[in-house]
Amino acid sequence: LLPDRNFLPNEYNEYYYLMDTLLIEVEAMLMIIGYCKQIKGDKIHTSYILAVARKFAEEGCLTYESVSEKINEYDFQYRDLTAVLKALKLKRKSEPEDSRLYGKWTKTFGFKSEIIIHVAKNIIKRGGMEGLDRVLSKYYELRLSDADAIDEYEIKRKKQYELMGEILHRLGLNYDRLDSVIENYLLKWQSLGFTDDTLVTIATYCLTANMRTLESMNGAVTGFHRKGLLSAADIDAFATLGRDVGDLLTAHGVVCAMDVGERNTFYKWKRQWNMSDEMIELAADKAAGKKYAVSYADSILAKWFD
Repeated sequence: LLPDRNFLPNEYNEYYYLMDTLLIEVEAMLMIIGYCKQIKGDKIHTSYILAVARKFAEEGCLTYESVSEKINEYDFQYRDLTAVLKALKLKRKSEPEDSRLYGKWTKTFGFKSEIIIHVAKNIIKRGGMEGLDRVLSKYYELRLSDADAIDEYEIKRKKQYELMGEILHRLGLNYDRLDSVIENYLLKWQSLGFTDDTLVTIATYCLTANMRTLESMNGAVTGFHRKGLLSAADIDAFATLGRDVGDLLTAHGVVCAMDVGERNTFYKWKRQWNMSDEMIELAADKAAGKKYAVSYADSILAKWFD
């Protein structure tokens, strides 16, 4: 098989050890070596041959007959695999690991060849066969089996990535990978009924309110949902109300932190208790100079409301 190779004793020992450990027959190992030579040529490395032999053993191919059958299966897949590699822009011949993955996609997952090629050509940007395997595994879990459903999912996913990137930009944050934050935050916010524009507006509000973490924004989103503030206009009005009341208190000697707690307090005064500016000014005059002036003013307004 390899007449020009000078095999060293340790190379032979590696073959013997693998055959003894995995119970691979001599004729089966010789056929595997010949198959590897067909793929890589005469200058093939022993480590490659041993790796391929392990893959065959994992598939239960330990005899001449089983290895021959598996190689015939690989040869039958050659044309389809060549099309997949071309779609991935990989300039190499198909290898046993490629055939194993292709068998998983078609037999276990049930994907048709044209779907695999469609995903390889239109979806996968990097990662080769391993990247294609990760994506097809995800589609299998999501039960996406046709091109239209996959394309629709990817369009939606792209929009989620763009939206999450814009939210992080507004908050002054940077994440290398967005999958986890989309899963843990964005999908939850969208399920509450918030639109993309509203979420971007909330992110801008959180920056001005010094709430510059995703967990802080999550608290803000939850609070807005509880108040029934779901549109961008609602959030802008909330922010404007907070600034106006804060300016009013400051003008009457009450220093405001303008954190989320105080902004919610101001919203309560104006929207839930319907306090006029004159009532708030009167409470501010009584609270001015106190240690916790906003809380003191809140207690006064609460008594008046009662």
